[in-house]
Amino acid sequence: MKLNLDLKSLKRKKKFKKGGLSFRPDTYWGILLLIVCVSIIVVVVFGYLIFQKSNKSLGGDLAPVDSVEKIDQARIDDALEYFSKRANKSAEILSSPSPIVDPSR
Repeated sequence: MKLNLDLKSLKRKKKFKKGGLSFRPDTYWGILLLIVCVSIIVVVVFGYLIFQKSNKSLGGDLAPVDSVEKIDQARIDDALEYFSKRANKSAEILSSPSPIVDPSR
């Protein structure tokens, strides 16, 4: 007695169904896109409001030009004299030879 086994009939057949996903990615993608767009609009409006608020608070306390305090000429001359002394001292230091001999030369 000869057994004739057909191996093809024992294999399980694969069935592909259209729409096998349990959720629709198009819907969630649209919701995500809507949330991102709304949040960008909210951030832009909030930034504009903050800018306007800070712009008003900085610009309101300006003093008129006539009431600006003038700087004393003596203070300017003192500062210029100080910096000219420093420039002379720096030039003197740069032109004088170094008291320490460089061992690499």
